[in-house]
Amino acid sequence: MNNDFQNSNDARLFTLIKQAKSGDQTAFEELLTLYEPLIQSMVISFCNTAIPMQEREDFVQEATLGFYNAVMSFDLEQDKVRFGLYAKGCIRNNLISLLRTLKRHEKTVLTDDDSALAGDGSEDGDLTARVVEKENYMELARLIRESLSPYENRIWWLYLSGRTAKEIGTVLGKDDKSVQNAIYRIRRKLRGIITYS
Repeated sequence: MNNDFQNSNDARLFTLIKQAKSGDQTAFEELLTLYEPLIQSMVISFCNTAIPMQEREDFVQEATLGFYNAVMSFDLEQDKVRFGLYAKGCIRNNLISLLRTLKRHEKTVLTDDDSALAGDGSEDGDLTARVVEKENYMELARLIRESLSPYENRIWWLYLSGRTAKEIGTVLGKDDKSVQNAIYRIRRKLRGIITYS
């Protein structure tokens, strides 16, 4: 345990991060609750009254994704950066990226250049394609979350992180055959989502 996690509150934080990194959804949700004020304050600082409500929800989602990335990538062995500061940086990076994407999208939509709207390989056309791709990805991620059980979600995100069925089984306390069967069921469900979405 690094020096940042010496008192009882920090020890609990260390445990929650470790459990969340291992795929424990409950631990991640507890962390999300603890850091909700930080996430909300950062979203508010990036949004202004001119941003439509639907796009504000995108900011919340992007900030939450940044927080998730912070939890999954935080090095518990280092003692130079506290988790809160690291999470703030990850959230900020995601929000800046989203803000830039929205501004580029707005510029592309407002242009009079038909070639930019046509996406004929121009820079603006590429930006439009990237915006659409990101929107499609976010919608697909939402559909996946809603379609899978909490157990299947844990397996799927661990699987996407590059872990084998055996490694996932070790993390979740299941045998690898059970995990392989779950991955098969998940893939079948996801094929249906991709086909009909």
